[in-house]
Amino acid sequence: MKHVFRSGTTVAALLLALLVSPPVSRAETQKAKPTVLRYTLFKTYAYVSTDFRPGTVWAIDYKEPLREAEVRPYSRRVECRREGNRALFTLPAPGAYVVYLNGFKVCLFAEEPEVLPENTVNILSKGVDATGKVNVTRAVQEAIGEVAGTGKTLLFPAGTYKVSQVRIYDKKGVKIHLCRGARLRADIDDLESYSTEGRFGKSVPHKYFPGRKCAAAPAFVAIDRSEDVRISGYGIIDGRGFDARVQALRQYGKATKGRYRCMLVSRSKDVMLEGYMAIDPGSWNTHILLSERVTARNVKLLNELEFAPVADNFLNVDHSNINTDGFDPDSSKDVLIEKCFGYCGDDNVAIKTSQYCGLLGDVERITVRGCVFLTQKSSLKVGTETVAARMTDILFEDNDVLEADRGISLYCYDGAECTNIRWVGNRIERHYPDAKQSPFNIGLRQRMPECPLGRIDVEIRDTEVLGFFPKPSRISGPKGGDPERVRVRFENLRIGGGRITDAGQGKFSVENASVTFK
Repeated sequence: MKHVFRSGTTVAALLLALLVSPPVSRAETQKAKPTVLRYTLFKTYAYVSTDFRPGTVWAIDYKEPLREAEVRPYSRRVECRREGNRALFTLPAPGAYVVYLNGFKVCLFAEEPEVLPENTVNILSKGVDATGKVNVTRAVQEAIGEVAGTGKTLLFPAGTYKVSQVRIYDKKGVKIHLCRGARLRADIDDLESYSTEGRFGKSVPHKYFPGRKCAAAPAFVAIDRSEDVRISGYGIIDGRGFDARVQALRQYGKATKGRYRCMLVSRSKDVMLEGYMAIDPGSWNTHILLSERVTARNVKLLNELEFAPVADNFLNVDHSNINTDGFDPDSSKDVLIEKCFGYCGDDNVAIKTSQYCGLLGDVERITVRGCVFLTQKSSLKVGTETVAARMTDILFEDNDVLEADRGISLYCYDGAECTNIRWVGNRIERHYPDAKQSPFNIGLRQRMPECPLGRIDVEIRDTEVLGFFPKPSRISGPKGGDPERVRVRFENLRIGGGRITDAGQGKFSVENASVTFK
């Protein structure tokens, strides 16, 4: 069911007016004995995963008396009450939620009961250590080879598995299931293993930037030139990116070797990613590169939000941006990101053509729907890298953006024709106080003189912004250029509870672009 905001002047009025499903009453949360959720602290926020149980009164305890307690997205219409240090609420359906406790965030994943696959090979039968003390990469790789193409699933029961890069290279029919409580944990004493240069060759010259090289994409879990791959379960893929960057600075004098992805899917087809959490990447979390028919469903991404905090007696802070993007479909086709969650230091979703590893292709048929996102940067984004000829048939639908510096953005700087791109039925709740602080940012320009001038033709429909952001939205084309090269159509746009019918009313800055409101 889609929900459309009908905003008022107060949060209470918003919650009553903007939603279509009935609320969970306070009386219901007072009847039953609550079930207390114990969360795990991750950097500056926390997470907890539990099975969804209809009618259950959930409780989360905080370290101090609660001045604020709310459960978001607002579209789920969850009533939350406070009892001293405790927040109490009942969830209406499975899914991803964020519980705000005096500004502290607890990411709550209410899951359907876990269903274990049949016909499995238990990794513990290979004699591996499940305490996280011993590197078990060799046994894991041998087991992956054993199940490939057999129809069997490699099962990881609860435990911690210390591994170097997990490689699914040139395989067909690999299935891996991470049970709840299972954690694949990156071995940061083996940073060299996360390189993929042996697969992609040395860096190659960039198409438009003289002197710039297109390096390989390092990764913790790397799927390359493979087909029919499935990674599922409620376990955790732990990249340990924060510690890896610190280790790289100490070992090599720069953080580069610690800047690897949690997940790389490259040159592959028919890949299913489902259920698990991928936490703490060294840079991007999930990179889908030059691949086809890739689905990410109910995947939860929890990223570091800050720079590498390395400042001790002998090291200076590395000021390179860690770029902890969420999902990056790159030069790929037929990608579905559905009912996922992302809390990211950089873009939640950035659909792009980057020429990573020298690989480059058009983007076609990408759908992002039913997700819940928070970010310090852009949430539902196309670009900034747009090196290919075409980026088309892209749909963002029915997503909840809880916090973002920019809710919806498209930056075409490298010459692509960006057409048939639609944002439909999305909800943007609050701004994050970063640099832009605006709900919409769309721009066309030439990054370098060597780049052709691209084109933007997009539609934003049935979109709700809960309140006005501090700064105006910006839609722009190149100075002195044809405004028709940037065409943006708004239909049924609501900001702060009101229907927006022109740029001034919506606080838009429009330059050399064709923008219409309906």
